[in-house]
Amino acid sequence: MALQLALIGVGVFALTDIFRHDRLWEGDGPVHYTGFFLARGEERGRLYQPALQRQVQARLLEASASGERRQYRDGYLPFNTPPHVAVLGSPLGALPLETFLWSWTLFQMALLVWLLFQLLGLTRHWTWPERVFLLAAVLGAVPVFRALQYGQWSLLLSVALLSAYRHLRRGQDLRAGALWTLCTIKPQLALLTGLGAAVARPRFLAGALAVAGIWLGVTLAWLGPGVFPSYLEMLGQGMSAEGEFGYWPRHMVNLRGLLAGVTGGGGWGGVIALSLLGFAAAALGTIQVARRWGPAGGERFALGFSVVALLGMFFSPHLQVHDATLAVLPCLLLYDGLRRRPRAAFAFAALMTAAPLAFLADAAWPDNPLRLAPLWLGGVLAWALWEWRRRRPTPEPPAADVAPAAPGRQESPTPGAGA
Repeated sequence: MALQLALIGVGVFALTDIFRHDRLWEGDGPVHYTGFFLARGEERGRLYQPALQRQVQARLLEASASGERRQYRDGYLPFNTPPHVAVLGSPLGALPLETFLWSWTLFQMALLVWLLFQLLGLTRHWTWPERVFLLAAVLGAVPVFRALQYGQWSLLLSVALLSAYRHLRRGQDLRAGALWTLCTIKPQLALLTGLGAAVARPRFLAGALAVAGIWLGVTLAWLGPGVFPSYLEMLGQGMSAEGEFGYWPRHMVNLRGLLAGVTGGGGWGGVIALSLLGFAAAALGTIQVARRWGPAGGERFALGFSVVALLGMFFSPHLQVHDATLAVLPCLLLYDGLRRRPRAAFAFAALMTAAPLAFLADAAWPDNPLRLAPLWLGGVLAWALWEWRRRRPTPEPPAADVAPAAPGRQESPTPGAGA
C-alpha cells in the first residue's frame, strides 16, 4: 500500500500546482464549455462543425487569458460528446469560463467523495484493513488522477454505474435503468452494461427507454434533427485520427491500444477492424453472460455484472486512461468474490497493487510496443470470467446492501451479495 500512498501524495501535489498556477484550462474543461456554450446559442444546430468549434473555443480561451496566450497543441480539441449531453450542460454555458472551470473542478471532487462513500457502503462487511486498502487503491489510481486532472466524465460515469448496480441488486430495475442513462454520456462504454442488464432484467430496459426518450425528445426539439448526422461524422473522423486532437490509439487501455502498440498504428485499417469485431463478439458474450446472471444480490449476479462491465471496457472502440476509472466497481465485485479464499484474495490484491506500475510504465515509455495497462485490464477480465464460470447457478433470494450480522458477532455475507 506504500505505492498507493506515495501516488496519493504526488497526485495532491500535482493538482495543487495546477490550482496555484491557474492551469485548469489545460484540461478538457474548455472543451466541455465550448459545447455547452454553443448548445445555448443561435448556432446550436451547427454544434459539431469543426470550424465553428475551433473559432469559438479560441475566442473563449483568448477572452479568459488575461494577457496569457492559451491554445491547445493542435489548435483546438473537439467537443465530441453526444448531443443530449450538450443540451443537459447548456445552462452552464451562461457562466464565465473561469467560473465554469472552478465549478467543474469542485463538481469532480464532490463526485470522487460520493464514489468513495458509495464504495464504503458496499463493503461494510469487509474488515477495516480491507476498506483502508480499497480507499488507498482508488485514491492512488492513475485513471482517477487523470480524471481529476483533465476534468473528464469518468467519475460521473463511475458513480452512475455503481448506483445502477446497487438498484439492480435490490430488484429496483426501473430506477437502475433510469440511472444508467447517465452512462450514455460515453455510449461506447455504456452499451454492453446496458445490453446485459436489459437482457437479464426487461424492466431495466423500460426505465432506460423512458428517460432516454424524454432526453432525446428535448434534444431534437432544441438542437434539431440535423445535429445527429454531424455528430456521427465527427465521431468517424475521431476513429481514424491518430496523434492529433487528443486521439492517441496507442495510449488506450483496451484491445485497440494493445493492437496499436504492437502494429504501431491505431487508425482505420486492421487495428480498428479487429477492435470492432472484438466489440461485436463481446456483445454476443454479454448476452450469454446476462442470460445466466442469476438472482439479484447473489454471488453469480455480482460476478456476472463485473464480467459484463469489463467486457465493455476492454473491447470498447475508445478507452483512454481516465476512462479506466470505471474498473473500480468490477474490480471490487471480483475481490468480494475472492475474499473468502485467502490465497486468491492476496493474489488479486497484489494485481491491484501492480496496476499503477503498469499505467506509469506505459506513460514513461509511450513508444513501447507492449502496452502493460491493456494487458492488466485483460488479465482482470479473464480472472472475472473464470470466477463467474466456476460458480454454478444457485437460487438465492435478493439481498440488501449488507447482510445483517447475528448479535454479538460479525459475519460477511455471501461474496457479491455485499458488494
